[in-house]
Parts: sequence; C-alpha cells; structure tokens
Amino acid sequence: MEQMLSGYKILDFTHAIAGPTTTLLLAEMGADVVKVEHPPMGDMMRLAPFSRNGRSGCYVQHNRGKKSLCIALDQSAGLGIIKKLLPKFDVLIENFSPGVMKRLELDYETVSAINPRIIMVSISTFGQTGPLANKAGFDGTGAAYTGHVSRLGEPDRPPDYPQSAAGDVASGAYAFGAIGYALLHRERTGKGQYIQLSLIGTYLTFHETALQSVSASGGAIQCRRTGPDCELYSPIGSYKGKKAYILIGASIQHHFAALARMIGKPELIDDARFKTNDLRAANQKELRGIIEEWISTLSSDQELISLLDQHHIPCSPVQTVWEVANDPILRESGAVKVFTDPIVGEIVVPGFPIKFGQTQVNEDLPAAHLGQHNGAVLREYLDMTGAEIDQLQQQGVLYSKPEGD
Repeated sequence: MEQMLSGYKILDFTHAIAGPTTTLLLAEMGADVVKVEHPPMGDMMRLAPFSRNGRSGCYVQHNRGKKSLCIALDQSAGLGIIKKLLPKFDVLIENFSPGVMKRLELDYETVSAINPRIIMVSISTFGQTGPLANKAGFDGTGAAYTGHVSRLGEPDRPPDYPQSAAGDVASGAYAFGAIGYALLHRERTGKGQYIQLSLIGTYLTFHETALQSVSASGGAIQCRRTGPDCELYSPIGSYKGKKAYILIGASIQHHFAALARMIGKPELIDDARFKTNDLRAANQKELRGIIEEWISTLSSDQELISLLDQHHIPCSPVQTVWEVANDPILRESGAVKVFTDPIVGEIVVPGFPIKFGQTQVNEDLPAAHLGQHNGAVLREYLDMTGAEIDQLQQQGVLYSKPEGD
C-alpha cells in the first residue's frame, strides 16, 4: 500500500506524549520513524500505567509503527553513530528540555551543518528561549500558566486538574502540520529549517473567546470558574438526568428559542432576563433552575436526548472513558480502534483523526521492544556488519530489552 509519506525518514528523539503524537501520525502515514531511546529505561512512558505483562499500554498507544534504536548518547561512539545517521534523514524531532540537544552536540546549528536539508523540530513547555525556557514543565503546568486551570471547577473550591493532556496532543498535531509544510517548502527551495513549538503557545490558541474578552473588556470579564456552566455563553453546561449527565448547548439565539418552546415556556424568549446571550450568562443560575425543573419531569435520559435532537439543539451524554472505549458508533467510524498488542493484548486506542480521499494510512502497526531494531537500523542505514553491531552491544553503546520476560 503506497502511502503519502512513504520514503520519508524521521529521526525521533521524543518521549512522553507531545513528540510521540507527531511521530505516530507520521508513521501511520507511511514515514520510516526511527525512535532513539537512551538506556536502560528508554522512553519514560514504557513505565506508565496501565501495564500488563511488563508492557505499558500507554507506550503502545503512542509509539506504534516506530523502530526502536536504543543507544548511549553519552558515549562518543553512540553520538558518532547518530551523526552518521543524520544525512540519511529528512526530519529530526525532539522534546527534551531546552539545552539538552546542545549538550549532546545535536543542536540545529550542528545538525544542519551535517545535513542542510534536514528539518528539525523542538517541542518544549515554555519555549527554547526567554526567562521561562529552563523552567521544568509538563502539560499541566502549561495549562496552568496559560489560564486554563483557573477556569476548571467550582468557584469556591481549588481549581480542578485537567485529566487529559490536551496541550501535549495538540502541540504534537501542530508539529505534524508544520513538518508537512516544511517538507513542501524544502521541495520548492531545497532548504531545511528549524521549527519550535511550546505548550504554552499551543494552550493560548485554545482561548477561543477568553483572552480577547478579558482584554477588550478592560478586566470587567475575568473568565473565572463557573462549575458546570460556561461563563460567557448560556445556556451551555452539564445537566443531571435520571441516571447520567447531559451536556446541553443552547446559547445561540435560535437554539435558545427552540429550547424555550420545547420546555413549554416560549415566554422566556422575550424575558428581560434572557433575551440575549449576555443577559442569560448574567442570570444563568435562574435559567438553570428553570431547565432543571423541566428535566425532572422527564422519564429517562434518552427521552431528554431525543427531544433535544428533534429540536436540533446541540447535546451529548457525558460519557465515561469506559463508555467511549465501547461505543459502537465510535468503533464503526474508526474514531476509536481496537488494537491487539502481542504482550498487552487487546486495547482501545484513538483512531487516525484525518480522512484522506486519495491515500490511505496504516493504523495496524506494532510497538517495538526497547532496542528491538538496533541491528536492523544500523545495517539498513550505515551498512554495519553483524560483528560491528555485536561489538557495540558488548561495549554498552547499544542496549536492548525484550518485554514480557
């Protein structure tokens, strides 16, 4: 099966979530991804929950389709091998803390001197330069610094912690897009380039309304925690049904009018408290009480969802992750995919999120043991002999560890 990125070669120094998101997407589109891991642990996600038979399902989810080259970068022989590999690759991507690649002698200046056509990508929490560059960080700190955590939870309680690494995944997706355009630019000019992304930069793009609202209002709008309701749009929020919560979004005027008629209170459309979105947001506790009273008269959650759907009012059950994993509609559409790993067994992972009209992707890709492809990579790219590879293994330059032993 010919794929869009067949023939492109990616040298992957990433770990955790952000960078591996990028290289997974590239691998599924056909790129040859060589994941460089440092002994003896490799990518930290190899130890992440959930593990079965000595293998992490999280590692499998984010690292399918990549070859594992486990090599000691702190040894001159290991670094020398990497520098020999550089001319063979189109893209180098890393998400170490700023400064690590320079200490390894693999910063862009060094790398591009060896391969001027290479595209290098660095993903970090706070950026490569500036007063925050050397500050330790991860997805949650990026969310906190950019104002997102301040908006989660009830107003009289500590902010809730975001349970999904949205910034990591989105940064990985942004890098994926940037690489595509950088390759297009290289096709036109023959020149590689250096791409930098930060989690804080990604998270700031998530403020579809808040950032401009607080600045344009001179601070009159603060975008604080409002519990189950959206602060700036109303009614949008989670409502308790008979058994579960249902998210209802009826802030757009025609949706609110449909909701008012549906619950038998058309007079709410012209009510002085609710005539506009801004008024509804200011009086959302009263509006919530009216909606909740109507919901209490219904016989089931399905009746509520059916009525909302009939009136074309946006809604969704607030599904648990377990429900998502077993949702037949999501499985049928490919939004989630059942994947069988030889060690972990059957797990559900996100499907490839893009549908191409003329090309295919390959999602049925295995995840590698640590150092599984040491020999294969060095034979293919550097024409090393078996004896040379064995010697590097004995010297501790190469390392491998089968899982499940």
